Order: sequence, then structure tokens, then C-alpha cells
Amino acid sequence: MNIKFQITKVAAIVMMATTFTVFTGCKTQQKATSSTEASQPMLINEEAKAWAMAHTTELIDKYLVTAGNKIDPDEMRLLFKPIGYDGGSNTVYYRDAERYLVDSLYSVMLQRAVDAGKTQFVIFTGPSASGKSTAAKEMDFSETGLVYDAAFNSYKKLAGAIKKAERYGMKEIRLIAVYNTIRNCFKNSVERGKKNGRFIHIPYMIESFGNNIHKMELMKQNFPEVEYFCFDKSDNVHAKPVTIDEACKWNFHVSQDDITYLFNVLRDEIDKGDLTPHQLAYIKGDILSIKGLSDSNRALAQEIDRRIREMAR
Repeated sequence: MNIKFQITKVAAIVMMATTFTVFTGCKTQQKATSSTEASQPMLINEEAKAWAMAHTTELIDKYLVTAGNKIDPDEMRLLFKPIGYDGGSNTVYYRDAERYLVDSLYSVMLQRAVDAGKTQFVIFTGPSASGKSTAAKEMDFSETGLVYDAAFNSYKKLAGAIKKAERYGMKEIRLIAVYNTIRNCFKNSVERGKKNGRFIHIPYMIESFGNNIHKMELMKQNFPEVEYFCFDKSDNVHAKPVTIDEACKWNFHVSQDDITYLFNVLRDEIDKGDLTPHQLAYIKGDILSIKGLSDSNRALAQEIDRRIREMAR
């Protein structure tokens, strides 16, 4: 796409919303609400972010209607359905919009909780599809000021979220950390995707899992004021409570054998025929771009890539 045209189109999206705000007076809320619910032309990447920026208040208000005291980026992302988000298989196109809106929403919900005198904050961390929600299903968060349910697959992201909560005035901070193996996480993500369409592609699974290396050690070192609740779900059934010292030993390294396992899971799904070519292509991602593949894994990646491309013809 022509770069100049792309920039102009993004700017136009923002200007349209501004025009509605200036000239519609007391009808602004009615117009804005319909503009975030009615079907729109498909917008992705920077255009999706521009749309989110132009409708920030309306989108946040809409999320807060059912949010309670919980931030869940997966739930919030559903607000992008009017501009083309399909619930999972095109998530990558809405990452920029998601990051912007979640950060804005986080500020609003932190302030709302602190203003209400509720300064207890619970934040989750764990690999994608590790079973975080299951691990905490017996916990009661009704009196908690704010619950932030996300992966936070790196120390930098997790530390940034906690520091922001502290700046806003959160006093009691509890971290619920969940571990599972990358093999279980990937299998879980495939089965979850079959139910709700929200898949995770292999390159992202590998990269994000590895980003957890040293996360728990750094948390223990730099956030002694945080109360830790750590669970090991590596049997993929039970959430076994462990100490923070045990959590610091969780293995987030991805071996060639792990990658072979992931590739074979996807190859088995191709053979079973339960998933569409579009779904298989999304799970595959840019599989040939994965760095450091062994010769056998590269050959397996090439086979998978070829088979899915042939299915899509």
C-alpha cells in the first residue's frame, strides 16, 4: 500500500471522530455508541489503532459495563469485532490497538479502584494457555480492587504493570504465577481454539514462552513487597502450590525436542482434518522463520508448510 495514502487514511479516521465530537453536541454519545457497535470497513494494524484512539472513551465505557473489577485483554479485544476482529485467528492485526486500549483501560480501572478505597491488586502471570484461570478458580476476588488477568510473558512487562499499580496507590499486591510446559500450553491452545477460535501460532508460542526466562528470579529480587502465589500445572491437571524459590527454578528454555513435539502436534491436526486450511495456516505462522532449527526440525517445518499451502489452494 502507498505509504502516503496509508498515513492519510489513518489520520482521516481520527479526524472523523473529532468532527463528530465537535459538531453533534449532546448527540455525541449516541453517535459514538453506534460507531463502535455497527459493522465497519475492516481495519487492521495502524488503522485499527487509530480507530481505537478515536473511540477510546466509548470503548472503555462499553467494556466497564460487564468487566466488574477485572481486566482481561482477551475479552477487551472482542470490542474490535466491528472492524474485523474474528475472535482469534487474526489477533496479530489488532495487537497495536489492543496494547493502546488496554493501557488506557488499566489507568481508568486503577483510578476507579483507588478512588473507591480498594487498594488490593491481583495480577496474573504465566505462559499463554498454561491454565491460569483454572489455577485460581477457587479464589474469591470480589473484595479485590482490581484483577489483571494476562500472560505477562516477560519480566519487563510484568514489572511495568506492577510499578504502575503502585504509582496509582495500590498497597496490597498479589502475584498469581502459573507454570506449565510448552508442550502442554500448545496442546491446550489448539483445543481451546477448536472451541472458541482463539489459536496461538507456533512462532509466537516459542518466543513468548522463552521470554519468561529469569522472570520469577527478577520478581523476587526486585519486588519483595509483593505477595506471591505460585502454582505448577506441569501435569496439565492439578495446580500444585509451590514456593517462590521453587518457582524461580521453572524451566522456560525451549529445546529442539520441544519444537519437534509442537510440529508433530500440528502435523497430527493436518492428518485429522478437523481444522480448516485457514486455521492451520494461522497456527503454523511463519514457521520457517523460527531461528536455530535443527536440520530435522527444518525439514519437518518445510513439510508442514508445504502441506498447508497445498490445502489452501
